[in-house]
Amino acid sequence: MYSTDTITGETLFQFPARRAARSVVLETMAGQKRLRVKMQRYANEWIARLTLPAGWCIYRFVVDGHVQWDR
Repeated sequence: MYSTDTITGETLFQFPARRAARSVVLETMAGQKRLRVKMQRYANEWIARLTLPAGWCIYRFVVDGHVQWDR
């Protein structure tokens, strides 16, 4: 899931840490930007904060090398 902070303009991406995943990578395409960012592990979730251009954002998570789409 993701949400945008209206004050900072950052987009916060969150992925639940229910599984014993070793790495989670966020792949996103927003505007003309295509990014691949390693997410940081916190107690109950993986988190990435990005500043993205306004408009649509398409994203997916890569969990230990396997693609997982957010529902």
